Amino acid sequence: MLEWKEPLGEEIAGTKSVGINRKESEGKLDYSEIDWDFIDAMATRMNRNKDKYPPKNYEQMNEEEIKGVEQATLRHLRKILQPLKDDPESILDHLEAIGCNAMILYHLNKKK
Repeated sequence: MLEWKEPLGEEIAGTKSVGINRKESEGKLDYSEIDWDFIDAMATRMNRNKDKYPPKNYEQMNEEEIKGVEQATLRHLRKILQPLKDDPESILDHLEAIGCNAMILYHLNKKK
């Protein structure tokens, strides 16, 4: 399994106060750089398999299945870096798969 390192802490996008007025966003997370289309694409991809897998089935994965997710992630990355002419999936499809797999691996490692 991939080795997980503790995050350095929450990334906080603080704003500087001007004079004695403080902006309401100071100390709050800034979500302006999140690509919500990507989040929607990952949700769509995961929902495509609703009838195949129960919700959050990844929480029950054993070490062998986790290794499978890691390997699948690498295969999708390779297909981006070394595209195949007859690949039925687009680069965006591979990025969505990587995003879903990364979320699963993040979730599993965060629980440790």
